[in-house]
Amino acid sequence: MKRTAEARRMAKALADELKSAGDEVGHTLVWSAAEEAIIEQICAETDRKVHLLALYEEAEDPALMVKLSAEVRLLEGSIARQLRQVKTELPAAESSTTVKARQAAQSRWGGKGA
Repeated sequence: MKRTAEARRMAKALADELKSAGDEVGHTLVWSAAEEAIIEQICAETDRKVHLLALYEEAEDPALMVKLSAEVRLLEGSIARQLRQVKTELPAAESSTTVKARQAAQSRWGGKGA
């Protein structure tokens, strides 16, 4: 199925954000398999939302309009939740305190544990 313009814009915006984050750290970043699956699902849900909005615009029956608008709201919420799962920034570097604490724990426990 061909993606809608809105879904293509969403995927491009996420790709641009990842490229920008990679440029900041001087590396080429790529999506994990899980993130790729989430992005694919976001695009699919965006396609469904666009389709339902088109049906809503054509609908004349108030009961149908209510059902369509409810489904659109659910899709928008789902898309927003999934977007929060996609991370483009790298995790912060470990502090020297964390590194020292790990080394102390490893020496204390003979390299076991942490």
